[in-house]
Amino acid sequence: MPISPETIRHLIPDAPDTLWSLGHRLGFGKDIVLLENQTVLPFLSDRFVTPQWMNYPVAFSFGDLLISAGVIWLLWTLGGPEKQKNNGEQL
Repeated sequence: MPISPETIRHLIPDAPDTLWSLGHRLGFGKDIVLLENQTVLPFLSDRFVTPQWMNYPVAFSFGDLLISAGVIWLLWTLGGPEKQKNNGEQL
């Protein structure tokens, strides 16, 4: 998943620029540091960050939000009331 240097600076403001390099992974995670003009689909990159008041800074993408919404929807529908058969017995 691409992540921009600007997002890294927002996540880790005190980190030196030697912590990451363009085209390489950020630490041991899934993110690869790329400039926005080098990213094929920049709107799907990790560009959103959690608010500063949260104790755990994280970058996430629009796709992560869609996946989370899908999981919540799936769990909601699986946890609904039991459906009844035509003869009145519960499943």
